[in-house]
Amino acid sequence: MSNSKKIYLSDHDRIIAGVCAGIAEVLNINPLLLRLLFIAFFFMGGGSLIVYIVAWILIPRRKYTNEIEGLTNENNHKISYQEQPEKVKHLTRSPTNRVFFGICGGVGEYLDIDPVIIRVIFLSLIIFAGSGLLLYFIAYFIIPLKKS
Repeated sequence: MSNSKKIYLSDHDRIIAGVCAGIAEVLNINPLLLRLLFIAFFFMGGGSLIVYIVAWILIPRRKYTNEIEGLTNENNHKISYQEQPEKVKHLTRSPTNRVFFGICGGVGEYLDIDPVIIRVIFLSLIIFAGSGLLLYFIAYFIIPLKKS
């Protein structure tokens, strides 16, 4: 028997259909990162919109069962999932490692890489694809500032 996780549309962290949040649960990453990638690829040619719609159609909704008991939400109501969700790192803008708004610093901290690499990627997108600046400003409004 395999230990692989199954992808489901997310009901608890969805924006549109739960595609990005569902994939992020399996990859154990912040869904915001996937949402930003979908937006970036949309502005580079629109292919991600088709991929999103196909994923929305093909990925099933999670069926809730009583396999795991004892989970509660913020109102202490019992909830049950087929498997217990893992803790996820949250993508935030960095208040300390910043040049403009702390986006590249935050992404670098999230991915545990040097933010200069992220800055070079954004600069390349600005110069070669024209979408880097737009993506940067969208990220400014979507990614929250890290609380100190």
